Amino acid sequence: MLGTAEEIFGVKIEDTMTQLSQKMNDLMKSFSAIATIFLPLNLLAGLWGMNVIVPGQELEEDWPFAIICIV
Repeated sequence: MLGTAEEIFGVKIEDTMTQLSQKMNDLMKSFSAIATIFLPLNLLAGLWGMNVIVPGQELEEDWPFAIICIV
């Protein structure tokens, strides 16, 4: 009887751990989606927010900045 109670307790613990793991996976999926959206935007804002002299800055076109971003 004690062995059966121990087995039932172990199954309940494993079930609880599985549910917690699933919730954590769902939460990490949400955080990953948010990071995927905001990290590139943060990179672009940082590049455009720099207050330094950029090669080709005297030109009116944007292609020097695009080349720097690609490199």
